[in-house]
Amino acid sequence: MHKEIKPAITKIQIVSNNICYGPRPEPGDEVEQELVIERDGQVAIAKFAYGGGDNKLMERERFSVGKEKAETIFDALCRCFYEDYEAAMVTDVGSWKMSVFDTEGNRDKFSGPLVEFNRTTVDGESLSDTIRANLERKDLFVFD
Repeated sequence: MHKEIKPAITKIQIVSNNICYGPRPEPGDEVEQELVIERDGQVAIAKFAYGGGDNKLMERERFSVGKEKAETIFDALCRCFYEDYEAAMVTDVGSWKMSVFDTEGNRDKFSGPLVEFNRTTVDGESLSDTIRANLERKDLFVFD
């Protein structure tokens, strides 16, 4: 009997939006981030400010962290979302949406609340913290 081989992840895209019920953000407050990580270690980050209707691009950045760090992130992501993930429903908070692309052209979609106590952990460690550490970016919203 042979083990089923799953397609490898080639890219992830995470859009985190921290607008929630409550006081409206001030114009210029950072409210959304788009993070793209590719298997070869290429990373793109876009940050958006509240614009009173349409969010305005604040900054866009591209850099590389190397394939090894990308693999660490993809491995943790697979373990979190494809092995033991339970979606949580929380209202009146920000949200995140993630698309995961693989070598066969598939796109899996996930979404959840942008809260610290969410279920995005691997071996008791926050997936958000794993991503922040490997990208050396403490300023990312990610999942929490």
